[in-house]
Amino acid sequence: MAEHSGSRFPPVRSPPPEAMPSRREIAFRAAAVLLGVALPLGIAEGTAAWLIHRDNRRYKAELPEAVEASVNFNDRHIPTRPDPYLSYRIQPDLAGERVQTNEYGLREGPIDRHPAPDTIRILFLGASVAWGYHSRSNADTIPAYLEAELTRRADQVPALRGKRFEVLNAGVPGYVSWQEALSYALYLRELAPAWIISLDGANDVAAAIINGQAGVPSTYRASQRAYLAIEPNPLQALGSWLLAHARKLKTVKAFERLHPKPLSAYGPPAPAEVAAQLREATAYLIHAATREDARVLAVLQPMVILPDTKPLTEFEQRIVVEQDHRMPGRNAYFAESYAAMRGALDALASEWSEFRWLDATGAFSGMAEVAYTDDCHLTPDGQRRLAESIADSWIEALQPRAQQSLGIAAPTARRR
Repeated sequence: MAEHSGSRFPPVRSPPPEAMPSRREIAFRAAAVLLGVALPLGIAEGTAAWLIHRDNRRYKAELPEAVEASVNFNDRHIPTRPDPYLSYRIQPDLAGERVQTNEYGLREGPIDRHPAPDTIRILFLGASVAWGYHSRSNADTIPAYLEAELTRRADQVPALRGKRFEVLNAGVPGYVSWQEALSYALYLRELAPAWIISLDGANDVAAAIINGQAGVPSTYRASQRAYLAIEPNPLQALGSWLLAHARKLKTVKAFERLHPKPLSAYGPPAPAEVAAQLREATAYLIHAATREDARVLAVLQPMVILPDTKPLTEFEQRIVVEQDHRMPGRNAYFAESYAAMRGALDALASEWSEFRWLDATGAFSGMAEVAYTDDCHLTPDGQRRLAESIADSWIEALQPRAQQSLGIAAPTARRR
């Protein structure tokens, strides 16, 4: 047996240290990594841009040049200030070229706190359509057109002869009917209007979709997360942050275009709930106005996506198709909600003898020209036509109740 105790093992040698890569090699590797990321991303972004362009050609409604020249699409920023009750209000005393507001935050010039004895003051509540989101000036708004229309007709109506009119634009973009009613009760009743006209409907439905709850402002969901002590979810917050930044990529935008989120994914409330909240807000407005010896005319806002309300131009037909493509089921939900709101306003009119409402969704029934710039905002022609319909309804409401054709459809719009 061989003796191993004195045997020697070969020494263990460490591998020679690797030479540090040169700066040139480091730069080359970094460039290779960046190229490996940037090239596929660039191809993906280019493909996505092509897909978005194709989707736009297929669905996006392009405003006719003649109409586009008559509306404002460039400067639509609306300065607001925080409000503890309404979330926000229009800043007072703005003196821009397109928008001027007075000390009350109304889209008007200076006014006296109380109307002159020979003046009928009307407060016009609403959201962006009333405010004039696409309007080129204060004079290019529904309240301004209504004031001009009533002034023109004054000599034709015995009760209005010798009267002056003030139609004050109290519209605030983004407001729902509850915010409008509260703005009157909290801030604007001191202006002593004889009438309050509220233009509502579209935002009440849109906010219900956004929030999954009826009767709350469009910004409610953000406030709910911030103030109602909802248990924070770090992963959900991180996911929202990543998604918000990822949406800047055309690749993500293209995916969302090709796979639009359906209405059902938002979990909207039943249309009857939307109508119930509109009724409650309008009832509150009526209560507040009655205490000040004022009357209310509610106007159900027209929308191009509602069926059988207008002979649609090619542009308006494309709006309808685009809106339903972007959110499948949205148009039908609006139609169902509007049907429920009509019933709610009818019921309210049966309870309050001095309350009137106008279904203005038929205001453009005989209008062949373009009335809409999108699903709800109007061209100058559309604004003038709506102002004429509101003037018809308001003058009718001045007549003795026995002479009113309540519940009978008028040629331009249904009146209640």
